[in-house]
Amino acid sequence: MGLFFVGEFVNLYDSLSKEELKETILKEIDSLFSDQATPSYFANVYQNWNKEPFIRGGYLSDHSNWKLVK
Repeated sequence: MGLFFVGEFVNLYDSLSKEELKETILKEIDSLFSDQATPSYFANVYQNWNKEPFIRGGYLSDHSNWKLVK
């Protein structure tokens, strides 16, 4: 499963440690799938694209008007 955060959600999750982020995401997925995420969890990969020097974020800029992007 892959998770991508854009917009204001980035600020909510970016301040968490890797462990806090993992626990928060597992709780959210547990709430969607009858508490099955945490018992099924075995590993994760963490990548913060905002901290990559040549990328500095994702493929989307929230500073642009999305209606104008074509």
